[in-house]
Amino acid sequence: MGARPGGWRASLFLVFPVFLVLLALLPTLGGNWVINGLERQARREQVESIRRDLRQVSGHLRRLSHPSNISRVILRAVTAALRAGTPLQPILDTPHGRNVSLFLYDGNGKRVPIQGIPAGMVSTSERFFQMLQRARRMELAMSRSEERLATSFFGNTAVIMSLAESLGQFTDLTPLGTSRLGGWFPLTVTAKLH
Repeated sequence: MGARPGGWRASLFLVFPVFLVLLALLPTLGGNWVINGLERQARREQVESIRRDLRQVSGHLRRLSHPSNISRVILRAVTAALRAGTPLQPILDTPHGRNVSLFLYDGNGKRVPIQGIPAGMVSTSERFFQMLQRARRMELAMSRSEERLATSFFGNTAVIMSLAESLGQFTDLTPLGTSRLGGWFPLTVTAKLH
């Protein structure tokens, strides 16, 4: 069992370059690991920021696209057109305007014809409007024919009280069995209606 010539020196000669390589690589590898971690953290924060922005935008879009908000926009446009004496047809020909049933009444509760809007259900809508006005005055008694009218017009007689109590605002009638919004809005117009 003889010792190899220069044994420990030869080992040191082989280990020392490996040690130098590791000494050079460790800071580089450690630095890369830290940089990659920081980049991952920055990406996570950026993704979370984008998610917050998207939640905010989608919430805003949900509010804007809610039927009551769309209906308010249409109502403002109709009111402005009525006050200016301009035609309503362009407003009601919009995609959202096509979903609107618009009835105008004079001070005596008679339907006012509007150019471009079909004049169907005149007597029915006038009777319904009279019932609505009576309910607003708390005259709650309805005849059988009025109950049938309310049921056929809106599916439920409770709709009349719900609308009567919500003068000047839209009411969601879905809880009452009618999947729509309803509202009645007093308006004084001196211009000639088209």
